[in-house]
Amino acid sequence: MIEIPAPLPFSYASRPRSVQSARITVLPLEGGGLEQRIEHAPLPGVTREMLLWWMHRLGSRVVWEGREVKAYRLWHPRDHIDWSCEGPVRPGCRFHIQEAFGAERRFLVDQAFDVPKLDLSGFRLETGMFGVARLSIDEDWSDSPEGARWINTMRLVPIRPLYGPLVRLGRALKRRMFTAWLTHNVEEVGFVPEFLPALVEGRAPAATAASDDALSRQSTTPATPR
Repeated sequence: MIEIPAPLPFSYASRPRSVQSARITVLPLEGGGLEQRIEHAPLPGVTREMLLWWMHRLGSRVVWEGREVKAYRLWHPRDHIDWSCEGPVRPGCRFHIQEAFGAERRFLVDQAFDVPKLDLSGFRLETGMFGVARLSIDEDWSDSPEGARWINTMRLVPIRPLYGPLVRLGRALKRRMFTAWLTHNVEEVGFVPEFLPALVEGRAPAATAASDDALSRQSTTPATPR
């Protein structure tokens, strides 16, 4: 059984963004599918180069506020459990993600995702759902004077028309799960400006990243953004 760890007591974790800070659109799709779009408020001090740098280092170890943790847990100190990657971090790899929205076992996710896209414009996750639907999550980045902009678009689509009723039923049964995911996504993206600029620039209090040798063994890493 997957253990849900205690929340990490980092200072920024006590001030998550509210769902009201984002623009959220939920649309039913033809055939029983669903699209959820989250347009996050700008991320001050963050660029898309930093975001790509971060994605290549989710499996590294960092020290933040005196605690050494896997970088993935820094992203959401309460909900994130573990992350790993099959092969180098690049398009075509697979992410294995473990998280629990609100740190609640009923909202536990333990899922492998295909990553067909990962570049300066963002990344895409794809996975099958019980053999009846396909889930895709597009994370799109762009730069702006106010900081990086991040738009998340999740689509759940039946793989065959006759599976539409099953997908609609699944959506109804998992309504609370989808609501918890919305809150989680707004919070995790909102936490990024709290640590990423400082981590990239090496000016965080007691913050270090894994060595270049360790990182090169686990990922294909772009140059550190400036």
